[in-house]
Amino acid sequence: MSVGNDEIDADHMRLIRIINDFEKSPDLAHAEVAARKLFGYAEAHFLREEEVLRLAGFAGLEHHAAAHRHILDELKGHIRDYFLQPKGASADEVIWQMALLMHDWIVSHVLTFDQGIKACVADTDQGISTYDPGASASGG
Repeated sequence: MSVGNDEIDADHMRLIRIINDFEKSPDLAHAEVAARKLFGYAEAHFLREEEVLRLAGFAGLEHHAAAHRHILDELKGHIRDYFLQPKGASADEVIWQMALLMHDWIVSHVLTFDQGIKACVADTDQGISTYDPGASASGG
């Protein structure tokens, strides 16, 4: 799962922990908080990753950034559909559906797409900001 950049790798592990926390949500209220935390952290991670790619001169930056925007749009749509305009699904069903999306994102993006940046970003830790928009609200 590693791309060889400490900050990006740490972000990926943090995203997995947030997804695992989401799956343990006891109800929709907790699931919504976890989903929003994931969205905020993913958004911040994508900005950090894109900055690392920019500093490293990654030729595929525009394509990679477009993939990030697509993931965020998809996640935002699911948050809207499941939490802001619920369609009567049970809490378990919502959590299961969202968890599938999140796992698919981690597998398809991080384990495959991000491996394409490995040669470019390995060992290029640039002191990119580690701002976590969800840390103060969640204690972590």
